[in-house]
Amino acid sequence: MNPDLRMLRELGESRTPPADQPPADLRRRVLTGVLSDRSRRARVPHRSAGARLAWRFGAVGATAAAVTAAMLIGQTGHLAGTAPPARAGAAPEAVRILQLAAHQVTAAPALAARPDQFVFVESVDSEMFINIGKAKGPNGTQLATAQLMPQLSRSWRSVDGTHDDFLRRLPWGSSRRPLEQPVPLSGCRDGRQTDPAIPGLSRACTPRPAVRADLPTDVDEMLRYLYRPGDEGTGEPKVSVDERAFQRASDVIEASLTAPAVQAAVFRAVAQMPGVTVTPGAVDAAGRHGIAVTRNEGEFRFGLIFDPKTYRYLGSNAGLVNLTTGIAGVTVSGVKSGDPTTETAILRVAIVDRAGQLP
Repeated sequence: MNPDLRMLRELGESRTPPADQPPADLRRRVLTGVLSDRSRRARVPHRSAGARLAWRFGAVGATAAAVTAAMLIGQTGHLAGTAPPARAGAAPEAVRILQLAAHQVTAAPALAARPDQFVFVESVDSEMFINIGKAKGPNGTQLATAQLMPQLSRSWRSVDGTHDDFLRRLPWGSSRRPLEQPVPLSGCRDGRQTDPAIPGLSRACTPRPAVRADLPTDVDEMLRYLYRPGDEGTGEPKVSVDERAFQRASDVIEASLTAPAVQAAVFRAVAQMPGVTVTPGAVDAAGRHGIAVTRNEGEFRFGLIFDPKTYRYLGSNAGLVNLTTGIAGVTVSGVKSGDPTTETAILRVAIVDRAGQLP
């Protein structure tokens, strides 16, 4: 067996939970994703190069995170954890779009919220699932099929971080995936946080409010924040400081959907990042056409998508520039190089009084 495939199979088997336990990705969200960082939306973690390009292998129950990691290790350039480089700046067209996006978002008022309320976010989230079969092609590679699996996600996040969050997923478009049951995500109360997946288990915690007051609104401060040292404890292989900062930009945008001043600072900060260009004709996870501000590094491409007329932020995506380099010994059909492997489209943001309430 191909060593890469053996590694993927073993990884998948190690992640397969017993039949009476929740799926591994749900347990990971509860234990280390949303519970450890409630500043991020309650959904599949969207936090790192490894996580963003983590495909799901239906036939073998494994992910390509190991392949992603191996590719990242080989990358060169400024390493995260050092001081920000001299600001060469984005391409002129990217700067124009980002400045217009900043102007557009500052025209919207911040959403006022009480501590006992919830931030409601409706989005379309899509991941690429790859099924590896037993058949082999003429060149000896194993044959696999790929498909993007979109879901409509609705999350309710506690404004002050002490009330229980709530996550629900519904089928989207032509998807026929089963309806996922509502998932409660415990708040941090009296310094303890329970695990809905494991009754009786709790952990020490600090409240992570959905409406954050610690994010910069000044452009220079935002640049320092995006270029700060560290990998958020993921232990993922090192990437360049510019790539890490660009990835963090989408994280901050999603953590500040109620704060226009923070989002404007992010857009203006990204305009000062080297290697940022424009990709016209982008389509977000909800099928909306837009224009993407993108950054390619090595085999990876990350993009922020904007409405081409209003410059409103629509969402983000990530993918491999060349899919054939992503999975050694496997021929994948149903997807072409450059297609996104994960994507998110923001549809609605509102403040509501209780978890589960629609605006």
